[in-house]
Amino acid sequence: MNTPVPIQPGNARSQAPVALPNGGGHLRELELAYIAPELREDQGEFAAAEHGRIPLLIEWTDLRGSLHNHSNWSDGRNSLAEIAAYVEELGLQYWAITDHSKSSFVANGLDPARLRNSSRRSKP
Repeated sequence: MNTPVPIQPGNARSQAPVALPNGGGHLRELELAYIAPELREDQGEFAAAEHGRIPLLIEWTDLRGSLHNHSNWSDGRNSLAEIAAYVEELGLQYWAITDHSKSSFVANGLDPARLRNSSRRSKP
């Protein structure tokens, strides 16, 4: 978790540092464009904010699918049918199920017999 960043308002010699919250309201007071927390890495984001050139971050709605998901056949929470219905509801183009193999015993990994059984149960 990010901790508040101390800044020196006004004359740094006469005033104590002020801790800024992580929210972004302080950016408005500095007349800067909002900088998402993911971009606050002291890599030129404040200069970019001064000129209104903060890049847009990827949003969930930009995604077309996902390639790493687990079903309740290993350590996921939902059945394959529930996952398929949700993916269809979201209008996604692809969704990979990457359940764990038997080598991941702490994650309820699938052995060959359970995998065959899950395959039979998931066919339409």
